[in-house]
Amino acid sequence: MCRSRGDLSVGNGEHADDLSSGARLHFPKIDQPHTFVFISDIHYGSSQDPALVRKALEEVEELGPEFIVLGGDITYEFTTMEEMLEIYRMFGEMDIPVYYVYGNHDRQPNADMIGGASYSPQELEQAIAGCGIRILKDEWVYAAPDVVLVAREDISVEGRIELTALPERPEDAYIIWIDHSPYQDDEIASSGADLQLSGHSHAGQLFPLRTVYRLGVRCIWEDYLVGTTRVYVSSGFGGWYIPFRTEKTCNYEVITIMPGQQK
Repeated sequence: MCRSRGDLSVGNGEHADDLSSGARLHFPKIDQPHTFVFISDIHYGSSQDPALVRKALEEVEELGPEFIVLGGDITYEFTTMEEMLEIYRMFGEMDIPVYYVYGNHDRQPNADMIGGASYSPQELEQAIAGCGIRILKDEWVYAAPDVVLVAREDISVEGRIELTALPERPEDAYIIWIDHSPYQDDEIASSGADLQLSGHSHAGQLFPLRTVYRLGVRCIWEDYLVGTTRVYVSSGFGGWYIPFRTEKTCNYEVITIMPGQQK
């Protein structure tokens, strides 16, 4: 269904043909290069081949990024308890720090429509944390001495706090804003982040969804600016239920931020 490795050439606003090229972003706030991986929307247990997921994680581990960010919807309503435990165990076994942000499907909020949930939100949280993965919800953490991750609870969750209520963060570090949904333009513009990473859209997955979104002046897959924040929306590594796409391929994103003036 999908390629196992994605490209991200947000430094010049284009998507390179070389899947191993990655992104090169230049910013004055950092003192040394940092390479990390962003993965979202696996929807494990759905249409994505588990063998391809394992192959991708082997590639990521061989690459040796400083850290991995899971951008939500790693599981969804059709994921079984066994599959949920399996996917987080695979990430937990990697000798790389892993940070996790919830999406709108991980907790199986719509499972009543298909016969009920396979696990509770509490069981999910325990499984993720039990694998040594750091869960982030409306909080920030240093991923490196000069890099801060600010992670939002998903917009679908009642009780997501307002932007102004987020814990105060360092302003002299490079700020990576992680929000599963990319559609909160007012918040993005006010965030003061250097980079926002999101998923959710699957790049439309099936024609004509991407075209419909574009007619509504909505970017659902690509690199663009909101205020002074560079936003990248990943097409994700899986898909929702249906085992094919007519839009962009599935990817994980390899991102390198570099010292120097912003480009």
